Amino acid sequence: TAIVDCTEVQTERPSLDSTNSAMYSNCKSRHTYKVLVACTPGGTVSFVSNTVGGDMSDVELVRRCGILDLFERGDKVMADKGFNNKDDFLLG
Repeated sequence: TAIVDCTEVQTERPSLDSTNSAMYSNCKSRHTYKVLVACTPGGTVSFVSNTVGGDMSDVELVRRCGILDLFERGDKVMADKGFNNKDDFLLG
């Protein structure tokens, strides 16, 4: 049903200290914006999350963005090994 991944885009260093810490990506060692994108197996973009600061983990973004509410029993989701939250995608 979906192939999901997060992507980050570099941005300038914010002038506000509170924003600065939220935008800094330890993984990329720079300030970034991050979004979660889902595509269908055919390549059509089916979901784009709101933009968040680069300090948020991919797992936390999945949990907060609302995409999990869109899946139904039987849906299949592909994600790279960085998404170590498989249980979030299992529907009870």
